[in-house]
Amino acid sequence: MAISKYICRCGNRTDKMTSYFIDGIRVTACENCEEEFKDNNKAEAVDYEEVKKDASKQIIDTREK
Repeated sequence: MAISKYICRCGNRTDKMTSYFIDGIRVTACENCEEEFKDNNKAEAVDYEEVKKDASKQIIDTREK
């Protein structure tokens, strides 16, 4: 069995994460956590793999852990 690439803050192990940019803040979430961001018209969704490649998108996630 393969080990998933990422672990979300919720504890979910996954191979796909999505970063949401809202008012200059990046929030990265798994499929389970992204529901609250998907319907937000202000949130720009970018695949996490793309964010890792582009240093200009590496804005700090300021949510409490």
